[in-house]
Amino acid sequence: MTCRTPAGPTARRLLPYLCGLFADLTGDQAWFVALAWSASQAGGDARAGVIVALGTAPRLVALLPAGGLVDRVGALRAAQGAQAARIVVMCAALGVGMRSPHDPVLLGALAMMFGLADALRLPAAGALLPAIVSPESLTRSQGLVSAVNRAAVVAAGPAAGLALAAGGLRAVAAVNVLLFGLAMTLFGFLRRHAPSGPRVGTPGHHHIAEGLRSVLRHPRLLAMLLTATALNLALSGPLDLGLVLRVEHEGWSPRTLGALLAVFGAAATLGALSLWVYQPRCHRALAGYLWSALAGAGLAVAGSAPTLRATAIGLGVSGFALGPAGALLLGTVQSETAPELMGRMMGLVTLASVGVTPVGLVGFGLLAGATSATTAFVVSSGLVMAISVGCACAPRLRAPMLPGDEP
Repeated sequence: MTCRTPAGPTARRLLPYLCGLFADLTGDQAWFVALAWSASQAGGDARAGVIVALGTAPRLVALLPAGGLVDRVGALRAAQGAQAARIVVMCAALGVGMRSPHDPVLLGALAMMFGLADALRLPAAGALLPAIVSPESLTRSQGLVSAVNRAAVVAAGPAAGLALAAGGLRAVAAVNVLLFGLAMTLFGFLRRHAPSGPRVGTPGHHHIAEGLRSVLRHPRLLAMLLTATALNLALSGPLDLGLVLRVEHEGWSPRTLGALLAVFGAAATLGALSLWVYQPRCHRALAGYLWSALAGAGLAVAGSAPTLRATAIGLGVSGFALGPAGALLLGTVQSETAPELMGRMMGLVTLASVGVTPVGLVGFGLLAGATSATTAFVVSSGLVMAISVGCACAPRLRAPMLPGDEP
């Protein structure tokens, strides 16, 4: 069996998307930093947690309807609408920052409005990439998208800190108006390449139900979606909580925690970029599962290694492997999803990612409390490896070729 090497996407299609996505994600991350800071000033840690949660809850509720809307109006139109809505919210935040920057009621209202706009942005941005690049280029392009995500997280923290120091919430809101406006302008260059008109006319909840039935009728898509949910569930605890517990247990400093997170982030960025240099010519889902298994092995080392150096190496291996793993698996899902279902599928994928994070954190914390952080690390890592290897051994889950490959 031979497989063609896919042609690279056209730069004039991909570059505006990636630059717009970077501006979009940087503003998004900076907003949550500013919101948490302003909320803590409004009434302590407990109230800050409630206000930030108000910003994330609408995303979970509205993701599936938003995915249906993306399919109704087109990914580009939905993405532009989401940017416009977020600009309106930032203008409102600018007014609040000037008059009542520490009013918890107003901050909570802003958080909810931004969360609703974000619920539309997430599936729209995910569905926009398959609309502008060929199916053969999806995995390579997803590698670049993952690298942009990492770069935006790195850039957002210092940017938010400088803006907060300069003018508080209103300064961050003003910067975000510019960033979201820039994203909207850059996405506008994709108008020639991304269909923007309505594609289907089924209204409301029937539209969502139709999309869910379509996924249920596609065994491989359903299986990969369930697998992604299980992997996110197993990975969220070690990455978001376990590393903090490990550093605390070993008596390492907060600076060490920052350095370890930097190692993981840099390795994940390099891993994602590696797909632009080399990607599997076929059997890409299989390669994605094997990369995921390697990431689990790296996490096991990071959670049980006796030295700081070995812990950093384990995190580096895990981060590097997660880069291509995510891009290969998501690219396979997108390549097998019908264009008219892409928005709803991206809504489901996003829900599988953000929806299970609280469950994963609680489960990891309970297991660590009952046993130890090291045990929780090993159990979670073992789940990641077992799920990945099991999927790699299941012929129905190994999508052997993407569209355009030749047997």
